[in-house]
Amino acid sequence: MTREEYILLYEKYVDGRCTVEEIKILENYKDDFSIDTVYYWDEAKLGNEELFKRKALSRVQQQIKQSKIVRFNWKKYAAACAVFVVISSISVFLYNTNQDIELKPVAIKKESTEPPSNMPVLTLDDGKKISLTDSSIDLVYNETGGVISKPEGNELVYAEMSGRDNGIKYNTLSVPKGMSYKVALSDGSTVWLNAGSTLRYPVVFASFERKVELYGEAYFEVEKNETKPFKVIVNKSEVEVLGTIFNINAYHKEVTRTTLLEGSVRLKGERSQVILKPGQMGVDSGAGTIALRKANVESITDWKNGLFMFDDENLESILEKVAQWYGVEIQYIGKASSDYLYYGRLERTVPLEEILKSIQLTGKAKFEIVTDKMSGKERRVIVTSYK
Repeated sequence: MTREEYILLYEKYVDGRCTVEEIKILENYKDDFSIDTVYYWDEAKLGNEELFKRKALSRVQQQIKQSKIVRFNWKKYAAACAVFVVISSISVFLYNTNQDIELKPVAIKKESTEPPSNMPVLTLDDGKKISLTDSSIDLVYNETGGVISKPEGNELVYAEMSGRDNGIKYNTLSVPKGMSYKVALSDGSTVWLNAGSTLRYPVVFASFERKVELYGEAYFEVEKNETKPFKVIVNKSEVEVLGTIFNINAYHKEVTRTTLLEGSVRLKGERSQVILKPGQMGVDSGAGTIALRKANVESITDWKNGLFMFDDENLESILEKVAQWYGVEIQYIGKASSDYLYYGRLERTVPLEEILKSIQLTGKAKFEIVTDKMSGKERRVIVTSYK
């Protein structure tokens, strides 16, 4: 591989377009071009991701030419600094408004921690519970008015049977931490459930409305039907649509975040209601009012595509997502610093310790993964934060 080819491939990596095989090539050739060191610069965060990409590539090119760490010190941008960390297939940016940061690798303790392996459960209307393991592929269950099938993969499909109306029967799908699940409802709408989420829904919807109940997080693509509005009941809120694409995050009982991608939805709180436009997020904190915010749709919905996306998030917010996916408890020793914001994207198949290592290399936190000696199942991440 030539120097120029390596630069072009690395540009794809910085832009998030590399395949797994291309990332392996980068790893294999990194020693030949001496760019596996950490490099950094003093620069203001200008809120422009393309600027970061361009300067990261420029830094790689200079590193190849000079084969040593290069420091830039533009005093006119001394109000802030940015640090770009490269670890295996993980890219993380750290922004700090107070001081320069020098990255030092620190080993992560304990063995590899993979996502938990427990299976999702489908609860039928009569209370019967079905574990949706791989062995249940192709099984078909007849419920009153509808048919449930499970094709290969993490998916359930419902189909309405004509000529039967013996009352509404409900199913409940519970997804454990460490996986997501897709369910195609009888009306043609599709719901993706995130880890640790539960959806309760009719096998066949009523003639006048379509109503489901959600705990956790889900991404909805609702089939348009102007005569039968689609409603999602979550915490103390109600989301009403006719046909649209949106995401709801309601892991916290006190807070519900609804993000609209396409169409229009009406959010109803206890004392107010608002109409969302595409690109907006409505936040119901349980106080009766709904706040509107501009949403980073890509960051919010990347979980559906098997990715973590951190967009200017502090340590506590990131570890909350990590805990939800890997099924671990987060224990803080001291208060987590909110002075540092992270940006990064990575696959959710990455081992837990790799994510923690990427954060630990910033020098702003230290982690230890521990396992309960009695049960062998409870797992905790002990976090020590540095100012």
